[in-house]
Amino acid sequence: MSTTTTNIGLVKPAYSDPMDVGVLNNNSDLLDQHIGSIESNVSSLSSTSGSHTSSITALQNGKQDKITPTSISIVSNANSAMTLGVYYLDGNSTNKPGTENYTLVVFPSNTSGTTCMQIAINPNGTNLYFRTYGNNQWYSWRKQVNETTQIRGAVAEGTALNAILDAGWYWLNAAYVNLPHTGNGAGLLEVMKPGSAITIQRYTRFGGTNYTPIAIYERIYLTDSWKPWATIATISG
Repeated sequence: MSTTTTNIGLVKPAYSDPMDVGVLNNNSDLLDQHIGSIESNVSSLSSTSGSHTSSITALQNGKQDKITPTSISIVSNANSAMTLGVYYLDGNSTNKPGTENYTLVVFPSNTSGTTCMQIAINPNGTNLYFRTYGNNQWYSWRKQVNETTQIRGAVAEGTALNAILDAGWYWLNAAYVNLPHTGNGAGLLEVMKPGSAITIQRYTRFGGTNYTPIAIYERIYLTDSWKPWATIATISG
């Protein structure tokens, strides 16, 4: 028994069917009809008099403008850049994350334009910021930890650890306020920011002349207050 193809219904005779020239002719007519329709549509699409040409050209030019930052892609106000693409923020641009020039990458989160994310990178790549748009407002720029900002150095004696909210690595080696133990602090304080309203401090305490790790403490800053320190591990050596 013969079968037909899925798309345009060409007849596929079975090996046991008698040879029928009419079947071959019908198949040929169907192929000719569909190929002619395709050629007509392509010709209409590429015709200089067709309405599609200007749309295609505009699409190609717009795509190129967004992919390759040029003088025409400088954004005067970062808040206005909500369309997918790559832009440039110069010295006159407003609502930047800092005073430098930045390459601005924009990722819309949906097609209705109600949510969006921006990433701003300075020329030498040492500073990277991101922020989001939602609920009809831009949220604050957040600076990401990188090679130059992660290592913060030694904390001055007498500093309150409650005040250390910037992400990075800090060295403790003196007397401080808000330590999780009595006596001086000695060790590594790691500050992490998984969200705009959350900060986590992890403190690895060192002891002895060889600065051997002896304990690990952790606490979280949430709802505008520090929660109590928790002892994550004690190390005996």
